[in-house]
Amino acid sequence: MAKQIKQAITIAFVVYVAYATGAYFEIGSLTAAGATSAAWLTFATTLGTGLIQRMTSKGINASAGNFGSKFAGKAPLEPRQIVYGQCRVGGTIVHMETSGVDNHKLHTVIVLAGHEIEALTHMRLNDINTTTDSSTISGSTVFRVTNADFKNTGNDNKFDSDGTLVRFTFSDGSQTAVDGYMNAQLNSMGTSDKFLGLAYVYIEMIFDTEKFGGGIPATSFKVKGKNIFDPRTNAVASSDLQRSNPALIIRDFLTNTEYGIKAETSEINDTTNAGGIASAANTCDQNVTLADGSTTERRYTANGFTNFSANGGGVFEALLSSMAGKMSYVNGQFNVFAGASQSPSLTITDDELLAPISVATNTSTGDLYNSIKPIYVDASLNYISMDAEVYRDSGFLNADTPSGESTANYVKQMETQLPFTTTDTMAQRLGRIALKSQREATSTSVLVSLQFMRLQPTDWVYVTNERLGYTQKIFEVQSTNMEIIQDGEVPVIATRLSLREISAAVFNFATNDYTTGQSEGSNVSTGSFALTAPSSLGLTQQNAIDGTTSKVDIKVAWTNNSSDKVTLTEIAYKLSSDNTFTSDFTVGKGIAVGLITNAVVGKTYNVKVRHIDVNGVASAYTSTVNISIAVAGSTPAVPTNLSVSSSKGQMLVSWTNPNNSDLRAVKVYRRTANTNPTNDTHLVDTVTGEPNKITTTIFGDQDGLTAGTTYYFWVRSVNHSGQ
Repeated sequence: MAKQIKQAITIAFVVYVAYATGAYFEIGSLTAAGATSAAWLTFATTLGTGLIQRMTSKGINASAGNFGSKFAGKAPLEPRQIVYGQCRVGGTIVHMETSGVDNHKLHTVIVLAGHEIEALTHMRLNDINTTTDSSTISGSTVFRVTNADFKNTGNDNKFDSDGTLVRFTFSDGSQTAVDGYMNAQLNSMGTSDKFLGLAYVYIEMIFDTEKFGGGIPATSFKVKGKNIFDPRTNAVASSDLQRSNPALIIRDFLTNTEYGIKAETSEINDTTNAGGIASAANTCDQNVTLADGSTTERRYTANGFTNFSANGGGVFEALLSSMAGKMSYVNGQFNVFAGASQSPSLTITDDELLAPISVATNTSTGDLYNSIKPIYVDASLNYISMDAEVYRDSGFLNADTPSGESTANYVKQMETQLPFTTTDTMAQRLGRIALKSQREATSTSVLVSLQFMRLQPTDWVYVTNERLGYTQKIFEVQSTNMEIIQDGEVPVIATRLSLREISAAVFNFATNDYTTGQSEGSNVSTGSFALTAPSSLGLTQQNAIDGTTSKVDIKVAWTNNSSDKVTLTEIAYKLSSDNTFTSDFTVGKGIAVGLITNAVVGKTYNVKVRHIDVNGVASAYTSTVNISIAVAGSTPAVPTNLSVSSSKGQMLVSWTNPNNSDLRAVKVYRRTANTNPTNDTHLVDTVTGEPNKITTTIFGDQDGLTAGTTYYFWVRSVNHSGQ
């Protein structure tokens, strides 16, 4: 038996004996001394009301962490996590270091749970579920992240030719040796660094501003939590359904000797009777039909995490909230009840009453609510905390509104937090139960015969009372006390029951009771450093004359991404014969054109562009566009007015230059046969001149002319590009 439970029972026994043998009465004679009545509190009441909280008090309550951001972080004194069902966790970074040239590689070890867990289903980086493949390295299964968001073939430090930037290993907590891959990568790790009993992930990541923005990506994990014992199969859980059963989870926390209450097996009611773990687990596993009339889900599940320093009472409260449940400690055993209707087995009539019945018709605080807003963690939105649809009961609201007043002035909303509930439909059902339960406000105290000591807290009982007009009205037992009353000179042992009204309607939920709220849109993201590339890349050739030189440039034009984060656009280019892009330059914010100067005629160029934003993150490159450089300018016109005259053994050749601005010269050809030249074999002169001007040149015997021979002349113009 757990030490604290033993102490609690011992205290209760001492109180009982002192009360029985002291100033009130003697057990042997059952005679009163100095009082007409005395109350005996049973162990059920004693432990059910006070000592459970005291036995489980261990510091702060961490169940509220399920509503948090759930990202990995560093904390020097962070307690180990306890993970139940399927949920998302952040984990604690327990080791971090860098290595490589300029510290380009980051190593982190992140502990997910302080116990063995079933599986890691996803690692999430910057709110993206990673996809992976795996291989065996150094004896470990190494997972390679294959998402395009986390690959960059342009990173010189990438793990492989695919551009992989992230790799990791996972240990589920059952390991008995060091992770071989982690040990091989880190000199700071040795064979003794086994992280025994801890589920953890070792991550190896390459620094990359384009993919991670120069920082560490927000990291979290989707996991299947602890395998827990199921008394129905007398074995450890083997299914997701068992791992997320609230009753079985409560049993685990009660019996665990490392972080739980350390209750012994004999102190757990594992039966299928009322209050038994098996009975509550079966209730949780029941299927309920959803709004479409055919889809079903389990009545109650629990999925979430707490930690070793959590307040035990708070843990029980959070887990019980997921099943509308209650707990008690009766006859040396813990009992667990899932929220469901039951059939009373006993009836209290007027004949059973040993004293007048007392009735209170309002709650102890006087507050009654007519609407409910459940807060839960939505598994369909990557376990982000959400509020389910607000439900307002028109019957309750009308009852709370005085005659002649506006109902709008009397709306009183109740908010219930469900840290281990992960579906909207389940949150709606639990919210309705909470709302309707608190409206069952009538409580009574009755003194009845000892036979009603068979009742225990959370049992249902009928009450029939003529004066109050009750006919088999259903009440739930809140506590069971034993009293000694004086009947003349003979003391009589009686049972004092504290009751509160209840009805099966509290737990009824028709398919048409479900409501569909306004869509929340996409899940809230931590953001992405991704940057959209430019579009509509186009290239054109531009020709220019610089003195006697013809220049060819490439005009590069594109459409900018509209994001205001874009500060630069990089233009990369190369000759098609080159293997890599060896040249680039950038233009500033808002500019959508660039100029590649002094292109080589006859060569083909490859060009691509990308954006760079204010964080230094670069987008992907556009697709490569090609351009082949043609000869610059237009073919010059043919010279005109060609004429030849002969005088004194010389020939004067005259013509008019074409009116082309890039005219470089006119070539003069001469032959003794009237056959057009096809090349420069018969070229005899090249004469420069201005466009549209008359130009002459003279030939004579000094040029090899012979008297009496007929000569034929041709001229053609040439521009600065050689056309």
